[in-house]
Amino acid sequence: MAAVNEWQYPGAKNLGLEAFAVLLNSRKTVPWVMPKAIEDFVSGLTKLDYDPLGPAGQLWPEAESNSFYFRDAGQEILDRDTLQAFLEIVQDPQEDEKISA
Repeated sequence: MAAVNEWQYPGAKNLGLEAFAVLLNSRKTVPWVMPKAIEDFVSGLTKLDYDPLGPAGQLWPEAESNSFYFRDAGQEILDRDTLQAFLEIVQDPQEDEKISA
């Protein structure tokens, strides 16, 4: 296994859904119980036909149109706190910047 000398943050849109769940959790007022919440988040979005292996950017059209149909049979996939964290990420121009560390 080779060591990585440089890591680059790909921007929020390019994170996988699991990594995006961690980012969302960091912005929530009441954090999820991790890591269980990651599985619940991804499976909930998968039920709504989002690609579980796709980038988080696939969720942006919902945010930009304010349609937010993140519900499955009346059950919220994203509660109000999570939705607020999601909007903060979408509206934060720095979240889409690539950062090297």
